[in-house]
This record gives sequence, C-alpha cells and structure tokens, in this order.
Amino acid sequence: MANRTVESLWRWSDSGKLPIVCDATSCSLGLTSEIVEYLTPENRERYAQLKIFDSVAWAHDRLLPKLKIRHKAASAVVHTSRKDLAVYFVFEDYDATILRAVHNK
Repeated sequence: MANRTVESLWRWSDSGKLPIVCDATSCSLGLTSEIVEYLTPENRERYAQLKIFDSVAWAHDRLLPKLKIRHKAASAVVHTSRKDLAVYFVFEDYDATILRAVHNK
C-alpha cells in the first residue's frame, strides 16, 4: 500500500514538481513520518523529491501571508485529531482568540 501511494503521489504531482497538500491531519502524519520504512529503494528516491504539506500548515505558511486580512474573527473552532497541530499558531498570528481547547480521549 505504501508503495502504491507514493507511485500515485509521484504521478499526480508531475514527478514531484507540484506540492501535495493533505486536508486530513492523520494522512499528513502518515505520509510525512510513517511511510518511508515500507518503501522500495526506487520509491524512497521518489518520496524524497515529494513536497508534502498539511493543509493548515500550508495555509499558514504559503496562503495567509499573501492575503489581505479585512476582518478578524473573535474566535474559531477547529476539529483536529492531533494535539500538536499548528492551528493554535495560525490563529495566534492573526489575533483571533481560542477560548477553550477540548481534546477527545
């Protein structure tokens, strides 16, 4: 499965020329830290050339700096399965307030 995934990402990204933006944090984690050990040598080379981003990190690093913020939210709610996700920093940078964080166990 890992090799098929990298082969598909390689094809879809035009051989690593286009970035891959994952909109699911658990997929981002799997693609960036858990997949490599299962790859063939050829797919490890391909994987090393892929640019894989979590959607929130991509929006923070690449999209938001280019946008003109006209209205700032007083608060926001974001669902995530990871406690270490960069959501807090995204909102902190743009002066919104996180009132409470709830983590499901």
